[in-house]
Amino acid sequence: LLLSACGSATAPQLKVIGVERTHRDNRTGVILVEVVNRAPRAMRLERLQYTFGADAQREARGDIELDRTVDAGGAVVVQVPVDLVSAGATPGETLQLHGELRAHQNDLQRTFPIEATLIAPDDGPASWDVPAELAPPATP
Repeated sequence: LLLSACGSATAPQLKVIGVERTHRDNRTGVILVEVVNRAPRAMRLERLQYTFGADAQREARGDIELDRTVDAGGAVVVQVPVDLVSAGATPGETLQLHGELRAHQNDLQRTFPIEATLIAPDDGPASWDVPAELAPPATP
């Protein structure tokens, strides 16, 4: 998993802590993303817009409204619903999560890019290979 954020504000630490299949069917799942506020002030999460899939032709889009406050030094888990079939989740294939997390911090709206890589399991969407935490890319 690789999640990144950039800008002059203290960027949150973002990491995928798990992926779960929903109990309704094998078609959908939830990516669990931990958001850690490393800033000295609270951050209010507002929206997550994202794509998830194997490539541009096989991807699912999502837009989640969030109304969560992360205290300074605190953490929350955001559930990101994904359509595994539309995402082209074939066994062993690399899947990408790309998006933007919008938040208010220090009375300013901030946007933090998100990128994560997951490997589709050999036995279908019932289990996932979620890499250990990886360092975020260098920020501009």
